[in-house]
Amino acid sequence: MRNIDRIRIMSVEELAPLLLDHYSEEEIDYDWDEKPYISGINTYIKSPSGREFDDFWDSSMEEAIEDCIQWLNEEY
Repeated sequence: MRNIDRIRIMSVEELAPLLLDHYSEEEIDYDWDEKPYISGINTYIKSPSGREFDDFWDSSMEEAIEDCIQWLNEEY
């Protein structure tokens, strides 16, 4: 079986996590003589629907998967 054939037979529940995009952004701050430094890193999950979820909470992944499933089941 080819990979594309495997993808075609996947349920939306199996497919949804594969379509989520995980990314991070650095928080830049400045010290007393205006030199920039990274003060933190925020991580996010983006659904194909365009919604973004803060990856800080454990429930974020579940919410992003549910959003993706809803998006997959919508009409084009």
